[in-house]
Amino acid sequence: MVSDSATHILSTIFLVLCSILCCSARDSSTPNDFLFDDGGETLVSANQTFELGFFSPNKGKFNHGKKFIGIWYYGLKERTVVWVANRANPLPDGNGGAFVIGEDGNLKLVNRSGAANWFTELGSSSSKFMDSGNFVLSDSRSEEILWESFKNPTDTFLPG
Repeated sequence: MVSDSATHILSTIFLVLCSILCCSARDSSTPNDFLFDDGGETLVSANQTFELGFFSPNKGKFNHGKKFIGIWYYGLKERTVVWVANRANPLPDGNGGAFVIGEDGNLKLVNRSGAANWFTELGSSSSKFMDSGNFVLSDSRSEEILWESFKNPTDTFLPG
């Protein structure tokens, strides 16, 4: 029979490990590491200034049931989006989609059937979400930057 103190210690260890696994944010991805549009997972910059993930615009004239992949300030009550990848080609809300570095090394936004709604046209093998809010694709061997969101601006200037 296991003592109450041993059970308490094991329960505490289990809870700590679960919270680390479930609640830790990541700031990078590798090929075939999917970020799904279910609203549960995002990438967060290491200093927790910016967040990257799927979003639908707030209710109003701009919300037509569309999903976008973008970058916004992390932790603000009102989401302030600063960059959008698929502004011209949103995913229909509820259609299911994913953001991934494909096997060919390109960053892709794919719909449920696997068709790309948005993509980069280069080879890469890793990504990193920088503290500056810049999302960078790099060659894993040379660490050369192949693509970055700051080179594809939208309509928002960031301080710094």
